[in-house]
Amino acid sequence: MAGFGGLAWTDGSENVETGRLSDGSTCDRVPLDQDSVPAAQQQPTEPMINTANTQHLNTFGLPSAPLWNDFASLECHNPFEYENLTQLFWFPEVFVPDDAIFGQGTIQSSVNGAHGPHGADSTVDPYADWVHSHPLKKGPTVEVIRICDFLHDSQSWAKINTLEGRPGLKQTMGPVVADGLRDTVSSRIHVMVSKALDQDLVRKIPHLFPPLRTVQAIFSEYHRNLASLYPMVHPSTFFESTWGEDEAYSDIGLFFSTLMSLGCLTIPVQEARSFAIQLAFLIRNMINETMTRDENQINDIWTMSTALLVTVFSAWCGNKRHAELAEAFRGTFSTAFLRRGYFKSVAPVDPQNAESNFANWGAWINRERKTRMGYVWYIVEQEIGLFHCLSPTIHFSDMRSPIPSADELFFAETEDEWRALVQSYRQLEGPGDQSRLHPPSLAAFYCMFLRHDFLERHCHITALQLRLLLCAIQTQVTQFVQSNRFVVTEQPYTDEPHFESSSFASLRQEELQTMLIKWYILRQRVLGGGGETEMTLACKLIYHLVWLELLICFSDIQLLAGREGPPGARPLVPQFQRWVRSSSALKALAHVGQVLKVLQCSDYVILRPLWWPIALFRVSLIMWAYSFGCKLQPGRTQQAYDLDFGAAPRIPLNDAEQDLGPHGKVLRQGEGVPCVLDTTGLLIPIAESYDALKLCLDLLEEGRLQSTPICEDVYRFLQAIRQYDFSSTKS
Repeated sequence: MAGFGGLAWTDGSENVETGRLSDGSTCDRVPLDQDSVPAAQQQPTEPMINTANTQHLNTFGLPSAPLWNDFASLECHNPFEYENLTQLFWFPEVFVPDDAIFGQGTIQSSVNGAHGPHGADSTVDPYADWVHSHPLKKGPTVEVIRICDFLHDSQSWAKINTLEGRPGLKQTMGPVVADGLRDTVSSRIHVMVSKALDQDLVRKIPHLFPPLRTVQAIFSEYHRNLASLYPMVHPSTFFESTWGEDEAYSDIGLFFSTLMSLGCLTIPVQEARSFAIQLAFLIRNMINETMTRDENQINDIWTMSTALLVTVFSAWCGNKRHAELAEAFRGTFSTAFLRRGYFKSVAPVDPQNAESNFANWGAWINRERKTRMGYVWYIVEQEIGLFHCLSPTIHFSDMRSPIPSADELFFAETEDEWRALVQSYRQLEGPGDQSRLHPPSLAAFYCMFLRHDFLERHCHITALQLRLLLCAIQTQVTQFVQSNRFVVTEQPYTDEPHFESSSFASLRQEELQTMLIKWYILRQRVLGGGGETEMTLACKLIYHLVWLELLICFSDIQLLAGREGPPGARPLVPQFQRWVRSSSALKALAHVGQVLKVLQCSDYVILRPLWWPIALFRVSLIMWAYSFGCKLQPGRTQQAYDLDFGAAPRIPLNDAEQDLGPHGKVLRQGEGVPCVLDTTGLLIPIAESYDALKLCLDLLEEGRLQSTPICEDVYRFLQAIRQYDFSSTKS
């Protein structure tokens, strides 16, 4: 399969292809663990649709047997009995049999589009090599030898030193790494490695460590890519003088080792990324072992900070087993944060004793650090839930501790600078200025947001608080979609038993849409025309992704794309045939265009969050699903499709020159052909998925050097589904 810049993609072997940076220095390809070997190369894949197994169709055009395995366990007392079960699904007025849908009937079209490949269609399952679905392998999880190799690899250290000044990086002042910090990280990693090595490899215990310049470059990489996105590490953390005697036995070395792993993850050097992936396994094992031996370590702020950051690493590193561990442990860590009181309410502030909260800078830092750690975990948990299609483990109503203060107050590097900011905040007497020093909890903030006069109260709101408020709305959207994914909200059912359910779902959907628009207005007022930051750009992307989830359940799209094989895809085909004719589809495409516009902007490249390839993956699959539904409309021939397609005007949805409100460019039915603009200004119809997905592949190729290895996983997936021919899978 073709890779970035014409290079072959790695297949999990030790030998990987190398590319070159723009400055001519060599850059190793992103390492892939052994789990990343494409499953299609190991065993044959199951065809997507087998027309030989087509069952007798009932009056709804569906097999007589129950469609969903999960419904087979329903008992007779369930209100949705078998004979009425099909009414839960979203079907077109005219059902098209499977043979017509997949190329044997009146619709003779290719899902690839008018400009798709000819004679090179692939039957490889796109999900065979997807990072979030992997086969288990025999043997140990951690390959310690890769850690040892990096700790003795002076050539890799030299590459890292050279890449520190590579073009296209965000210019920022990272933490100054002193000899004491390097010694702390070195000793902690050496201890973990020596405990993990097998008896046969005991002679491999490393006795070297990267020099101070290399460690400085690695920590600068962490600071550049994550410090502002997950703002929980205070600048004084890197000062050895702040490691007091009362914290002499706190595991701050494990915390710094995690920062080193995160820094290595985004450096385009193969050995550094392999080192980071294996070290993160050791760190996770050490957290579990530490908490098992001494349960009091759950109260240690450095241990909990490490648990948070290693979850961030696992979620977005592109390693299959890490991704599964991030999903599995998020409930465990959420329980720990809840039970250890990170979100509990505090006593109201007494105006007469308000200054006592700011009497001691060190005490304030410790309180704020704990507050931020809890709320940053809430953001991480919400991100994993959204991108992995999982229910949240923490509800916003449980967030009763104060929201973190402004970033400028927390990131003040000296006590004098901090006190000057506190004094300036106290002198402000405008409405809502009291919240600068004494912010409300997220639960209280959300209740304020629901007030009809909230936008007129002019409360002081930071970008982080906007992000948290969006998380509260996202939780409700996720729960709504999971509960109503089979209920039509645009047109109520005519039969009495389901009319009430559909009407209720429509009202709830309208309420959630109103919340999102209100949040958008608030964001415009708070941020105005100011420049974007990592946090504000993440807010913008998540806003559109939450809208997309409300308009079309992404889990259904993945089922249609074959995530669970033919049993999961077959019943959803009619649903998407009807969806593309609804106003929800056009509104969803408008938000797709907004996400693409953000990711195409050259000014935002250095501000992209770690998970931007997953965001691009979601909008790409939505475009693919829209194309799929358009090409397979009931009773529509390919000739009629081509005539309509050629006569209609083409309208761009991601025009950088247009700012069109909370949705972007929403087309009306029959107004024109929805298109996306590529970097050359060419209009590409979204219905032609083969060409539209090429735009997404180009974005991934351009951003791979500033991204994590998950960028390659998304690239391979989109390349596979772009060439996937459903008609060729019939037997």
